[in-house]
Amino acid sequence: MVVVVVVLAVLAAALGGGLAFEYVKAHRAAAQFATAESRAADAEGDAAQARADAEAAQQKATQAEDAARTAKEQAQSQEHARQNLDAKLQAAESRADVAERRTAEVEERLAGLTAAPTPAQLAASAPVAAGAVVDTGLVNPDLLWAFELVRTSRTWRYSVAVGPDDPSPFGPDDDPLRVAIEVEAAALREESGTEIGLDWDLPMRLDTSRSLIVLRASQETLAAAARLADTVVLGVLADGDDVVLTLRGPDADDPAIALPADALPAADGFERLRDGVRILGAAVAAYEG
Repeated sequence: MVVVVVVLAVLAAALGGGLAFEYVKAHRAAAQFATAESRAADAEGDAAQARADAEAAQQKATQAEDAARTAKEQAQSQEHARQNLDAKLQAAESRADVAERRTAEVEERLAGLTAAPTPAQLAASAPVAAGAVVDTGLVNPDLLWAFELVRTSRTWRYSVAVGPDDPSPFGPDDDPLRVAIEVEAAALREESGTEIGLDWDLPMRLDTSRSLIVLRASQETLAAAARLADTVVLGVLADGDDVVLTLRGPDADDPAIALPADALPAADGFERLRDGVRILGAAVAAYEG
């Protein structure tokens, strides 16, 4: 009996020790698992932070790209503005050069008008055909012509030009008589609404005396024609020693437009035509140009 009890006691001790060992193992495994879970959670947190950092870096990169694009656009805009400013400056300098050149031309012309030519000088300067409209009196035609060009420039500025700063219509190589008639036609077009064209066939340039007569005759002819039709064409042509002004419609086969009897003065040197006037001797003192 005693032996049995001892055996049972030894077995119980052996079994109790094994259970304790298994408990220790289980407890250690649970601790290791908890540690692993903690590390996994830390790793997940690190990964989330890394993703947030990456997104922030991407956002900053996008902002930097937008800022660079904006800076480039601003630089291009500034460059365009600079180019436009340079172009305007060049245009202003060009206009200033033209104005300076024309001022010098006017001063030179005025310098030659300090003394009126004598009748003998006028007679010697250009032959006068019999019955011609130009007389060699004491009137200084150069001075009168200079005044007429000043008046034409004023008409251009106030009645024709888009703005007061528009350049003068008189170019250095232009025939001033033709430009003056074109300005008169344009001013009448703005004033009356009549479409006025110019048919120019005058291959030579007239001297100042004859230019004055042709311009004044053209002005009065156009003023009368503006009340006669909606569309007129003024013809200015050389015919032998004379200059002929004609009026017609816009098409070549349109009938002639007759001028009123009081449109032009009844004076020597003017020959009234059915559709205009012949200015006798106006093309005598002229030069090719």
